[in-house]
Amino acid sequence: MSLSTDKYIDNDKVYIVWGWDDIQHLRPGWSIKQCQEALNNIAKQLQNGSIQEGWEIIENLLDYKYQDDGKKEYCEICKAEVCFEKSNYKGENTPFEYNVCNNCERHICPNCTDFRNETPLCRNCMEDDGEE
Repeated sequence: MSLSTDKYIDNDKVYIVWGWDDIQHLRPGWSIKQCQEALNNIAKQLQNGSIQEGWEIIENLLDYKYQDDGKKEYCEICKAEVCFEKSNYKGENTPFEYNVCNNCERHICPNCTDFRNETPLCRNCMEDDGEE
């Protein structure tokens, strides 16, 4: 799909256009007519698949690009920024993934987490048990 972005993007919409030439790119031996017929035969499935994949891409990009959009979460002990869900995108600004203390249910960063038998506990609960 050869895409000139100026032509397919405006402030309200993004347009994605598939044409017979895209089919011909995958089937270089086919005539223009064969490519046009093939495109017409797969158009509905292509549209449905593009919409479904598009929603997933939009959601992932919004989660990545706007993860700070008023939804910041912080470690309840040291106040470091954390996030509950694993991100597919790892960058220098990606916050720690947090744990939940098995005793007090605080959301805690990895630095404030200790594990007893693979169970996450916050430093405070470990200190209360005399194990720090």
